[in-house]
Amino acid sequence: MGALCSRRYPSSPISRYPTTPTGPGKLAASARASAAPIPILYAEVDGTGGPMVPEELAGRRGKQADGSPKTREVKLGAIFTQTQTDAERLPLRDHQSTTYVGSFEAAPDFGRRVRAEAPRRGMNQAAKAVFIGAGAAWILELARMDFPTAILILDLYHALERLPEWYAGLSGADTPWAARLKNDQVGEVIAAARRRRQDWGVPPEDALEKQLRLL
Repeated sequence: MGALCSRRYPSSPISRYPTTPTGPGKLAASARASAAPIPILYAEVDGTGGPMVPEELAGRRGKQADGSPKTREVKLGAIFTQTQTDAERLPLRDHQSTTYVGSFEAAPDFGRRVRAEAPRRGMNQAAKAVFIGAGAAWILELARMDFPTAILILDLYHALERLPEWYAGLSGADTPWAARLKNDQVGEVIAAARRRRQDWGVPPEDALEKQLRLL
């Protein structure tokens, strides 16, 4: 697992840098631009539940107490580039460099959709490829299958969400553990959490261990 990523690269990419209508001229210009060297190209993937009308949910299982669903998972992908950093040498997403793909299809099919978009955007000319995602199993498998040579980065936002589940009494983002995650001390956090589990004498396959595996 690579480093952790801040919300500078949001986990819900559709909310940032909305696309504008693209005509044939802009598509041609984009194709020409993709031939130029790209320092870093990013692929970001996430999923969320989209509210659906009942007929679209027929036959599907959900998370409600009775097993019925209210939503259906929509998978989203964003491809963007980085050519510069800010005054603190933190990466900056290139303005208006993001294109999006989205679908209700199964993860393997969606992975191929994201993978097809990446070379169209110039992944073959990129000096470095980076894949950003949460720790969900389908996202990690998508990265393994479709972006095997990319640097894998866990979205910091999703990692911080799990802190309260790791340690009793820890909550929110203002904890020493959050600071360690922000400083790329992922391994130290995992090791400390597992030492604490041993001190507690918890079973080897408890809920805490399952959360740790997402890191």
